[in-house]
Amino acid sequence: MCQIKGLGPVAESTRWMQQQRLILHDEVCKRVVGLAPDPVAVRILEVLKNKRAAIQSLTDIITGDPLLAARILILANFAIGHRKE
Repeated sequence: MCQIKGLGPVAESTRWMQQQRLILHDEVCKRVVGLAPDPVAVRILEVLKNKRAAIQSLTDIITGDPLLAARILILANFAIGHRKE
């Protein structure tokens, strides 16, 4: 690894990691743009954009997709298990 003028090895390594993260972020964004939108995700976004939508609308969409419901429960349980007390 070559030294960047004025930076120590740790700062140089940190800068390199940040650059790699940005490259990865750009690649992920390019791939996501090319994906067809998931109909369930589109419906959820529509409900979330509507300030007058009832929470039951969101519940109906989520319960209509068992895989999505399971993933939400996993995330919720993960968040509960990792909260700071």
